[in-house]
Amino acid sequence: MTSKKNVFDLAKQNGLEIEGYVDHHWNHAECSWYLPAGKSFGDRHTSVHEAHVDDYNADVKNAKEFWTAIYKELKSDIEEIQDCTESECDYCGVYNE
Repeated sequence: MTSKKNVFDLAKQNGLEIEGYVDHHWNHAECSWYLPAGKSFGDRHTSVHEAHVDDYNADVKNAKEFWTAIYKELKSDIEEIQDCTESECDYCGVYNE
């Protein structure tokens, strides 16, 4: 199983801004990561992942499962990093004119 620290370390090693949390009161977890301007994950610049965390009908049973799944998704996104090729990109601003 992977920890939140492992996820954040992987993101920072690859130049991504990241934020995430698990709210035990509401049984909700969320993690988002963002690329710097000029880069993309193919057709997007960010990823947002949410899950309900509990023992009943939830996406994941606990925070460790959540962070392990996020780590795998983050690694997959990192493999997709490329230069943004849009001539006008809402995220990057005008780019590649």
